[in-house]
Amino acid sequence: MLGRSLQPPGNPADATRPDQCCRDREPDMFQEIDPTAAKQQLDDGSAIYLDVRSQREFAEGHVPGALNIPIFDFDGAGMMAPNHDFPRVVAAVVPRDVKVIIGCKSGQRSAQAAEYMTQAGWQRVCNLLGGLHGQTNMLGQRTQPGWLGSGLPVTNAEENGRTYLELRARADESAR
Repeated sequence: MLGRSLQPPGNPADATRPDQCCRDREPDMFQEIDPTAAKQQLDDGSAIYLDVRSQREFAEGHVPGALNIPIFDFDGAGMMAPNHDFPRVVAAVVPRDVKVIIGCKSGQRSAQAAEYMTQAGWQRVCNLLGGLHGQTNMLGQRTQPGWLGSGLPVTNAEENGRTYLELRARADESAR
């Protein structure tokens, strides 16, 4: 089953409250969360951020404190290809008992990662609406502002233990 957001019940104005944006999901479903609520949950320590963009995209700028485990990455020919280590590294590095906010550039790859993780047993998974750069429709009109369009901070600083190479090495160590 494809993961789709479940709209929070009640008043749409409540949708910006962190407790309303990413509730525990139905089985095999994930939630979507707006960038402002995601930032609040990251700041208060109630969630972690998983960036599933390529290593190159992550290095160009990411949400502060993010973990980078690409679901797709550039291959030797410079083409995007599935990262076959994604399931193994996620399982070794991302605890199943914490809320995980997953983001990418526009929300598409992160939705794929969120679907995989919910089917693999993570209980509290949220896809960042609009990703880092926002979503546009077929006419090029912005439909979701994303993290940057919401005026939220990014960094290109290397944060110890959060790059894909470091996380994959940690997964390799735990497998031994």
